[in-house]
Amino acid sequence: MIDRIGTNKARDAYATRAEEAKATRRTDRDRSVTGAGGASTGEAEAVAVSEGLRQIQRATEAVHTSPDVRADRVAELRRRIEAGEYHVPAEKVAAKLLGLGDDQS
Repeated sequence: MIDRIGTNKARDAYATRAEEAKATRRTDRDRSVTGAGGASTGEAEAVAVSEGLRQIQRATEAVHTSPDVRADRVAELRRRIEAGEYHVPAEKVAAKLLGLGDDQS
């Protein structure tokens, strides 16, 4: 059973935190509407965010429409492997496995 003192303290703490959260939301909203000089910058920020969002959307669309695999490159490598024309020097493989740069191979 929760005693009356504990209930009152919990209610007061909740009310205090709710008021702090409300004040923080108001402050954040005010900051988004006015800049450091007090002039309204909400529209400029909205335009900047909108343009940034458009760029992200274009980039995302480009990623989704581009092929995951370069089919022409894969076909060429497959042909060279099957023809016995594709050789990789063991030193280069070892360097990559050991994390050494291209300058080491």
